[in-house]
Amino acid sequence: MPVHRLSDMTWEEVRDTDRRNAVAILPVGAVEAHGPHLPLGTDVIIAEAMAKAGAQKLANDGLTVLILPPIWYTSAAFADAFPGTIGVGADTVRKLIHEIGAALLAQGVSTLAIANAHLDPEHIVALREATHAGPDGLRIVLLDLTRPSVARRLTSEFQTGA
Repeated sequence: MPVHRLSDMTWEEVRDTDRRNAVAILPVGAVEAHGPHLPLGTDVIIAEAMAKAGAQKLANDGLTVLILPPIWYTSAAFADAFPGTIGVGADTVRKLIHEIGAALLAQGVSTLAIANAHLDPEHIVALREATHAGPDGLRIVLLDLTRPSVARRLTSEFQTGA
């Protein structure tokens, strides 16, 4: 099945897509400092790459995939002291996930996968809570990079950048 970037589609293309058999992937990151060597958008760059890789695997399994435009603003308290960091409250994050989910559900998409690349503790808690407080009928899945089983697999990649 195909992979679609929602922001590149027309409304007619979305209308004609099999949304009953679709997974929407939402890349999530933060606009925040990552040291003097990386851009403020690093989280979103990583989240979009995660979404793209995951989308292809889901499409190979026969699902229609819609990659949503990313969320750029979230809780970023750990980096607030650095110029350029723009954070919002955890309640805003939870509400945004809920409302995006409700809009997807109203259009026939019943699964939302969150491709998260931001590790601020307040943000992680907000995402975990959002997965349990979504609209009735919507399945929200979060790959939580802070869980030990996932973190162990990624340790060498984080250390080497490969």
